[in-house]
Amino acid sequence: MADPRIILKNVLVRGYTLGILLVVVFTGYTAVSYLYRSIFKPGKPPTEILAWKGETAAERLRTPGALGITEPAGRAPLAHYHAVDRWYQPDLRNGCITSGCHDPIPHSQSKELRAFANLHSTFMSCEVCHRQASATPISAVWVSTKTGKPQPAPAILQLLARFSAATQPADLADQSESVLQLLRQAIDVSGGDPVLNFLALQLETSQPGSPVWRQAIQQLAEELPNHARGEYGAKIAMADGPGIRPTSREFAKLTEEYFSRKADQADRTRILGRIHEGIIQRPQACVPCHRTENPMLDFKALGYSPSRIDALTSTPIVGMIQQIREGQPFNLPLGP
Repeated sequence: MADPRIILKNVLVRGYTLGILLVVVFTGYTAVSYLYRSIFKPGKPPTEILAWKGETAAERLRTPGALGITEPAGRAPLAHYHAVDRWYQPDLRNGCITSGCHDPIPHSQSKELRAFANLHSTFMSCEVCHRQASATPISAVWVSTKTGKPQPAPAILQLLARFSAATQPADLADQSESVLQLLRQAIDVSGGDPVLNFLALQLETSQPGSPVWRQAIQQLAEELPNHARGEYGAKIAMADGPGIRPTSREFAKLTEEYFSRKADQADRTRILGRIHEGIIQRPQACVPCHRTENPMLDFKALGYSPSRIDALTSTPIVGMIQQIREGQPFNLPLGP
């Protein structure tokens, strides 16, 4: 009669072997199945992307009232990185665009850099970037996209500066009235936002310093940075722009002359020279404005808070983009 211990040992060994075999078979099946589905049955794009109704056609970006431009258009998965639903404000004072020569989202050649360049076009006039770099700050101001006239720093930036200066958001209780006024201005120029509108209502109907007021202020401090990406109703422009660069009306006239059948090559060359006077085709990327020493833009004069200025002049993204632009390899920074 066989020894029970030997029988038990054989059972355990065979059971263990069978378990390993099942794991190997299951792993192989899963791998082959995944490979088959990936190649022959690829998954469909998420519904959130397919259902996005935002518009980027040039003719729509030249007019107000389009989804994803001045009206909300949910961008669900992309909002994980860019938490905005209203991301482009038409600039009908920009002759480069209204002339029909350039698209409102003008940068398209470099797939590595065009997103960064197009982001700047939402809050900066073309000639600010497309000019010869300067070793000292240039004279720049905020200009309203509605009137084309200089204005103070956008209300959102003023609010962010106040929150940055306060040790705690609740410290702004004595500034409640002016904070609410700036918030209403920010809501107006951004085309209206349900979250900001709700917070404004909370501030209006609560006593400054009360628990409800403090909670609304805290939420506002967390929400405002999501709207500081071009929802200004204004752009940074050269202070000496009028009279130096053609106005929108002059651009239209020059464009009409350029495309006229009566214009010969010499005329077109002359007109192009007038339109692009003082403009360089390939700017010196990010470094002139985002360097630590003597940045080309005086961010303090433009209304940026000290913390934001520090972020703008010390971000490692600048070096990364410069390396990409020069065709050099770069390494992603290691996490903490």
